[in-house]
Amino acid sequence: MANAIELVTDNMIKNKLEISTLLAVHEVTADLRKEFEQILFRTCLDYLKQQNSSTSIALEYLAELYAANSMMSIQWVLKNGKDANIILL
Repeated sequence: MANAIELVTDNMIKNKLEISTLLAVHEVTADLRKEFEQILFRTCLDYLKQQNSSTSIALEYLAELYAANSMMSIQWVLKNGKDANIILL
């Protein structure tokens, strides 16, 4: 898993100017950050539902946390570069 995250991180850093610019656009018909967060949320929620685990925490809440944390990680990498400890986390 860490190898896949490192590969994605390396590619984001190579294209950080373009990605940062696109993530900063917030138009009704063009908001990459919002779209990406929705994709992360739906993907995580679908995964959690497939796991059939019993938890007293709403799966939607957990999926929202995952999406928000993922976006924060992306923004941090774009701003600060690659950090092996964060990749392992």
